[in-house]
Amino acid sequence: MTRRLSTQLVATRRHPPAEATAASHALLVRAGMLQQVGPGLFARGPLLVRVSRRIEAIARAELDGLGCQEVRFTCLQPADPWRASARWDELTRDDPLMLSLRDRGGTELGLAPYHEEQATLFAAGCLSSHRQLPQVLYQLATTFQDEAGPRLGLLRAREHTRCDAYAFAVDEAAADALSARLSAACERVLARCGLELLRADAAGQAPDDR
Repeated sequence: MTRRLSTQLVATRRHPPAEATAASHALLVRAGMLQQVGPGLFARGPLLVRVSRRIEAIARAELDGLGCQEVRFTCLQPADPWRASARWDELTRDDPLMLSLRDRGGTELGLAPYHEEQATLFAAGCLSSHRQLPQVLYQLATTFQDEAGPRLGLLRAREHTRCDAYAFAVDEAAADALSARLSAACERVLARCGLELLRADAAGQAPDDR
């Protein structure tokens, strides 16, 4: 159903919010697309949801075109897989990006900011032979990171939508080839959104530590 703009639930603002330090944050609020409900937490209005869906459709088209398969992992995850990867203490104590809690049965859980552990376990439960490789799983989902100082609006929010891909290959050469194809797909997504690309090394990643 098509709606007139005059019937949309949109409240524009003449002036940017005092807490906005990023131009994107100020513009989204002034356009009535975004409302802040707490530090690093934002409610997305109807217009921003429509924009987000179009961007997600572009990402899905590019990834599906490579033969990637979309999955949806859980937000709450048991602690044991995170302890097995030695990331539980890092993310709940050393640099507490992950909120931890216990359910009514006493099970220790984390509100996962990342999903590598679950993706690996999921693939291990599905793969029975190296002949099934390569495989790439991806998800477009909302994740939560307990940022100590959320800032820059949606650029450094505590809750945000991520597009993550998890590749499984027989060897490093095959993994590198998958990485190159995924990188090219990301470039096409940005180009289709009318954005310029600037490549940069990932923070905290040494050149020989991949």
